[in-house]
Amino acid sequence: MERSTFSGEEKPLAANITQMVVLLAIEPEPSEYLLDQYLIAAEKIGIKVLITVNKSDLLSDTDKTRFMERFGHYEDIGYPLIFISSRFKDGLVPLTEHLKHETSILVGQSGVGKSSLTNSLIPDLELQTNKLSDKKQSGQHTTSASTLYALPEGGELIDSPGVRSFRLGKIDRSTLEQGFREFHDFLGHCRFSNCSHDTEPGCALTEAVQDGKIHPLRLQNFRHMLEKL
Repeated sequence: MERSTFSGEEKPLAANITQMVVLLAIEPEPSEYLLDQYLIAAEKIGIKVLITVNKSDLLSDTDKTRFMERFGHYEDIGYPLIFISSRFKDGLVPLTEHLKHETSILVGQSGVGKSSLTNSLIPDLELQTNKLSDKKQSGQHTTSASTLYALPEGGELIDSPGVRSFRLGKIDRSTLEQGFREFHDFLGHCRFSNCSHDTEPGCALTEAVQDGKIHPLRLQNFRHMLEKL
């Protein structure tokens, strides 16, 4: 997995990842656009995605209903969505069950609780960090970009400071299209072979939106990303 720097340079974040955990919360305001960028990156490298709503103890029933109105369609696309809270007994179980047997990387906006969640998931975080520091001082190979921690319930978690400034990086149009998995059945069926999926007549994606098969915001985000290529 890589991230793009402000200069456009691609820098590696971590290798051998099997799952991306995208952390959302009611505050800061979650962004469907950023979420879609994460999903495209995951599709590009072929790993699982788990959309995780943190601090669910702060959500009223009305808040949760509104949240699902905004993000529930991601489950229809095939991305699991769970709610967690470290304040509830067994409040992290839905997440730890998904982390078993996976090498996961935690991503999300600043303020969604990545650091506190990592501390909750790894009670011996300080001990593991100290062991890694000792290895580094003794000359053994460690990576400066990311740190791999063992989870007590099974699986591994990668902590990378690079994901805090995550950007999609350089991709081509085909990769962008393939990054929206619900587009797959409609790609290649537009009236025009060079369809930009915007205002052209006979656009299969536009028709799919009208038929309720693609969420309109997903196509809107695609169009915005396509403009930036």
